[in-house]
Amino acid sequence: MKILMRKRYVPRHYLRELQYRFDNIMQEDKTVKGYFEEFEELLIYLKIDDDEEALMAHFLDGLQDQITRKVEQKVYHDLQDLVHSAIKIEQHMNKAPTRRHTQAQKPLSNSFVKIEDKDKAKNHDVRHKEDSTVSSKAVTALGTKIIWHENVSTNEKPLSRMTGNQTP
Repeated sequence: MKILMRKRYVPRHYLRELQYRFDNIMQEDKTVKGYFEEFEELLIYLKIDDDEEALMAHFLDGLQDQITRKVEQKVYHDLQDLVHSAIKIEQHMNKAPTRRHTQAQKPLSNSFVKIEDKDKAKNHDVRHKEDSTVSSKAVTALGTKIIWHENVSTNEKPLSRMTGNQTP
């Protein structure tokens, strides 16, 4: 009965379109889980009965290249193992950013700055006084030099109250 209903009410072009989607399915910006759900939905609707090796190859072919390379190094016995490995690898890739991206470059202003003129040093202090909650650095005026110190807490004295003899 189901077969008769399908033949009568589902247009042929729709089935061709689904077959085309299945043949060209790619992960792109979807998660592995989302990609597998779409893959599985097309498998069920198209009633594809390929052997498991062909399905695994087709699934791997649509994964992102980075994930595919890592999954191919793992041992998997069926499609479920393959999907599980791909999900684990994707989670690991999203959780652990590369070392290049974790090291922020320090701006030049964080290094020691010498200001020869006392007026310039005062102006420099006034600019930083407004932002008294500078999270990582505090400025101390010692004579004509501006020296950067690491913050210990956000409850520091405002920069205008500090004298040349005090340290933060």
